[in-house]
Amino acid sequence: RVALAYSRQLVELSAQLPKVRGRSVLVHSLIHAHKLLDRLTVLSDLKPLPESALLGFHSEAYLSALKRVSSADLEADELDSDLLEFGFAYDCPPVRGAFDIASLVAGATVAAAEALSAGQFDVAINWTGGWHHAKRDEASGFCYINDIVYGVLELKKRYDRVMYIDLDLHHGDGVEEAFYYSAGILTVSFHYRADGFFPGSGDSDDIGAGPGRFASVNVPLKEGVSDAQFAASFAAVIDAAFEAFDPGAVVCQCGADALATDEFKIFNLTLTGYLDCVKLLLQSRRPLLLLGGGGYHFPSTAKLWTAITALAVGVDLDKDIPEHSFFSQYGPDFCLDVTPSLKRNLNDSTELRLLVESAVENLKRLAEALQLR
Repeated sequence: RVALAYSRQLVELSAQLPKVRGRSVLVHSLIHAHKLLDRLTVLSDLKPLPESALLGFHSEAYLSALKRVSSADLEADELDSDLLEFGFAYDCPPVRGAFDIASLVAGATVAAAEALSAGQFDVAINWTGGWHHAKRDEASGFCYINDIVYGVLELKKRYDRVMYIDLDLHHGDGVEEAFYYSAGILTVSFHYRADGFFPGSGDSDDIGAGPGRFASVNVPLKEGVSDAQFAASFAAVIDAAFEAFDPGAVVCQCGADALATDEFKIFNLTLTGYLDCVKLLLQSRRPLLLLGGGGYHFPSTAKLWTAITALAVGVDLDKDIPEHSFFSQYGPDFCLDVTPSLKRNLNDSTELRLLVESAVENLKRLAEALQLR
């Protein structure tokens, strides 16, 4: 039983955000071309998350500032200093309508979470969601409203424990920060970590604090990580997380910028690496919320999220891209595969094993701490 948050308004509005302009149209067109909409339930009655609900995470001052930069055509150098304090420059420039777009995306993520909590579906998807960098008082990393936090909070109403997993190339800092002191929400992030690389966080010794000590897990990887390494590390950590934390529901951000073909060209993953991870989550038979995120080579992102959708509904996709409005963007091979590059792999097997073992050990400590409470 799979649900997809999908409406023409959601797809067209989310396609207006500058860094991902047009991406959501490409993604959902490929899902439609593969006839996957016939195999799932479409959640189409989607509404913006009201400001009263947005105040459950973002501050009133921040939301007010976001509305101001969304209501006029402004350039970053035209902003007052008080607006610059909220991060509206560089990677989060003023965008007309940003508040409306981001609050609709957040509403779609919450609608998907509500459908899971009601027991109507086993999997719910919002590929326009996954904006994991936005902070309580700050826009960051192309993210204006952190829809993931609201999705987690919605699931938390029903489930005592919720696990959040981040597969994006970048550390899921906004979500981790939101729940850094929470014992009932486990955040796990697999990401690239190097000096000077955004967002500059997510070291393996960032493990949470206070009641949330050991409830933040970070697995920082180096350039060129392969499908096999990524999937094996994921399996070891997530198996330990299921045993230690026993979440009632799982949220997974499936940022596609770790693909070998993404414009960052840092990790060397293909669809296989991601699909092996999602397959493990599906096999756990826990309510699963799947979200989008990064992904800046749009045809590759569309391939990945279509393939994950097909996996969720149990369909084996034809490797040939079906003819549809955006068929030409999948040339020259017009196939669903993503080919790995010849990039050098800097992930030493011994270092990676020790990194995973450290994460697993911290999860054992989390289990002990939860038993003591």
